[in-house]
Amino acid sequence: MSEQGVHQGDPLGPLLFCLSIHHIITKISTEFNGWYLDDGSIGDKANVVLENFRYTISHSKDLGLELNFEKCELIFLDKQDPNIIDQFNLIAPGIRVIEKPNWFLLGVPLSDDALKFCLQEKLQSLRVMSGRLSILPTHVAFHLLKNSLAIPKLSYILRCSPTWHDEQGLQNVDDELRRMLELITNNRIEDETWLQASLPVSRGGLGIRSATSLALPSFLSSFCSVSDLIEIILQYPKPISDCVFDRGKSRWESKTGQTMKIEDMKNQKAWDKPLLDQATSILLKTASDTSKNKARLLAVTVQESGAWLNAVPVASLGTLLDDDSFRLAIGFRLGTPLCVQPICKCGAFVDESGTHGLSCRFSAGRLSRHYAINDLIKRALTSAKIPAILEPIGSSRDDGKRPDGMTLVPWKNGKSVVWDLSRYISNLPSSCYFCESRCCCFFRRKFQTTEISEFGK
Repeated sequence: MSEQGVHQGDPLGPLLFCLSIHHIITKISTEFNGWYLDDGSIGDKANVVLENFRYTISHSKDLGLELNFEKCELIFLDKQDPNIIDQFNLIAPGIRVIEKPNWFLLGVPLSDDALKFCLQEKLQSLRVMSGRLSILPTHVAFHLLKNSLAIPKLSYILRCSPTWHDEQGLQNVDDELRRMLELITNNRIEDETWLQASLPVSRGGLGIRSATSLALPSFLSSFCSVSDLIEIILQYPKPISDCVFDRGKSRWESKTGQTMKIEDMKNQKAWDKPLLDQATSILLKTASDTSKNKARLLAVTVQESGAWLNAVPVASLGTLLDDDSFRLAIGFRLGTPLCVQPICKCGAFVDESGTHGLSCRFSAGRLSRHYAINDLIKRALTSAKIPAILEPIGSSRDDGKRPDGMTLVPWKNGKSVVWDLSRYISNLPSSCYFCESRCCCFFRRKFQTTEISEFGK
């Protein structure tokens, strides 16, 4: 009756189901005998598989279970035997014989032909989603691409299959991700730009990882993580050895020039780190403008600089950027061209990076950024339980200038901390080392006033 037993969605359901069929599984005598809940796979010589298949069908009926023959599949590693196929059809009408390009087990391709087919399907899925993402707000579309539709959709295949066997398929996926990023952000993504964008956010990238760069670390770490479990399930008499893993490990060693420590083999970050170090080194070496681009690459690796990329875009929380702001933020981070090269009304030459507007004296955004930075400092102090006030009265200097803010309690040595953004940026060079803005690097340096030793991070 429906009110008896385990109901749909009960977390005990899978456990009790496995217990009920366990005695059947242990009696199966094939060389390969692997099960995941009700998905079972047995492998051996054709006549051995046929006999154990009969046994499974008959004993399952004793439990009230019936196999769905239309979902059952036959895979012949050697030449197909028509007589064996007929015998299987007699006991399991509707069973399917699977050709090599469609060899899959629990969604994992079992041959190089199947791998190509799988990556092609993933590519087609990305192409469908690119058209749909283009009609969403830019920030929302990027967040979905980064956290749901790019590598997250490929992680299972990357960890379970030697996807580097199909380099062209991986490159096609990367090209599509690059095209989608270019479409969503409305920025020109060149080869060097894509190399940076495919890095993790903590490394100065956008967090949309490259499938090609993740292929080896994902599979090698996954194999090492489950090798002990495989030995238990398949009852291997000695430590498992796999030629595919050995080839992948040799490939990784030739790329990185390093040898992985045994204790780190289960950690994907350990396999990934040397490859990321190489990519970062290449970016720094190939920076076209040593003074500006290298400073940009170093600045975007600071921990706080990429926090906005990980924030969920919610308008009610104030974390949703409009399309233009998001395009500019991505462009500044990647160093992509953002505009043509006109002459500003202040007389300065504007390069295609578009950073001149951040420091131009005629820029309408200077005052708003000035107020925003001061407000940010005050709110940060308040969140740290340090009361502060903006534009304090009675603390002017001898020249009549008043600081922008001051703490209401002592900061150090019994003295309050005072900050003056306008005074500070007036002493900066006209062109900031990072992005030509005399405001943006304010937090990165120590500064002093008449009553202050330093303002900490």
